[in-house]
Amino acid sequence: MSQSDRTVPSFESARKCYRQVAGALEQAVRTPGDPLRFFALATAGIDGFPECRILVLRDVNAEDRVVEFHCDRRSPKVEQLRREPRVTLLFHDPLAHWQLRVPADASVHHRDEVCDRAWRFTSTTSRGNYACPFASGDPVPEGYVWVPPADLPLDSPAFENFVVVRCRFETLDLYTISPAAHLRGILSWGENGAVLTRVAT
Repeated sequence: MSQSDRTVPSFESARKCYRQVAGALEQAVRTPGDPLRFFALATAGIDGFPECRILVLRDVNAEDRVVEFHCDRRSPKVEQLRREPRVTLLFHDPLAHWQLRVPADASVHHRDEVCDRAWRFTSTTSRGNYACPFASGDPVPEGYVWVPPADLPLDSPAFENFVVVRCRFETLDLYTISPAAHLRGILSWGENGAVLTRVAT
């Protein structure tokens, strides 16, 4: 995918800007090779030290202002999110030269309707990742290589390890970079809807 195929969000109006940002994220959910499909999630560790990792964007609800990812219940980040749900997501499009920071409140869904629906729509290949006998960060025997099962059924016990995390935001921090100018804007929502405020970079 070339730079000419990418959308750079406009600062013309709040409505247009958000429509373009949401559209780019929705496209990333549908397109495995899209650079916006992968994002960095920053959380507060149990010891208070910040932690950050790359995750896969699984769903976007533009109307409710929610982005979603999936992870393993045994991962340390699940406990981190339960203790401190305030997070920041960072998306970056290196082809179109813009980044998006998303401060959000995360909610963890395990063995509920949200989780069950996401599991049913998760590919059999992705389901296999949750069947690993070791938790994230556990030591493994020397030379051990785990290969996920290729076709995991819906009723697999691996569902117990499957978690959906939904991140709801009230603010978006958009930063575009070009040879001509660097532009930054803050999209925020209040009683009167979305407002776009240009700020210094």
